[in-house]
Amino acid sequence: MNPVKRTDEPSQLAHQKLVERAKAGGITHYFLGDSITRRWAAAEPEYADLRAHWDTFLAPLGAANFGWGGDTLENILWRIQNGELDHVHPETVFLMAGTNNLPGGDNASQIARKTHFLIREIRRRAPEAQIFLTQIFPRFDDPKFQKIINHVNLQTVLIPNITLINPLTQIANPDLFPDGLHPSLTVYEIWAHHIISAIETRSPFRRPLS
Repeated sequence: MNPVKRTDEPSQLAHQKLVERAKAGGITHYFLGDSITRRWAAAEPEYADLRAHWDTFLAPLGAANFGWGGDTLENILWRIQNGELDHVHPETVFLMAGTNNLPGGDNASQIARKTHFLIREIRRRAPEAQIFLTQIFPRFDDPKFQKIINHVNLQTVLIPNITLINPLTQIANPDLFPDGLHPSLTVYEIWAHHIISAIETRSPFRRPLS
């Protein structure tokens, strides 16, 4: 998978800020993804309820949000290869991404392979971190996307040396996704329950031999 740089000005400004956040340190739990991750800690007024939830339940644990809207797996790869994961040394990395590869025409096997590639790059740059992969959330905006997501999630189960976060059975309801793609606060609350439980019960990570 080749990294792809976002050239639009908002993405470049966001990247600069995220590099600065990485340099500032103090990150225990590193959250990486696209707009679904980003909105959880976004400053815009329309996401105030999501930000309040993040600030109450995750920020006090040392969580830092490195999500950016519209990113494909290739865009996220570029970001971590260009400063956003340098010298961070988190205890955990929480990744959820891949839904933005669907409109570009990637099939399930391509998305699963790219996800695996991205995880290997995260491991290379944060070798002591335990990596948690949240399976791709359902999409209700286009039935063909959901069929692909189901197959992606079946394949990512096989990625080695990660821990899966899977709240899918609790959120498979179109009413919880107002625009068919982005989740409501209820979904974030369920997601957080799984994440916090994983943090509290995780065992010390042992690096694989190969």
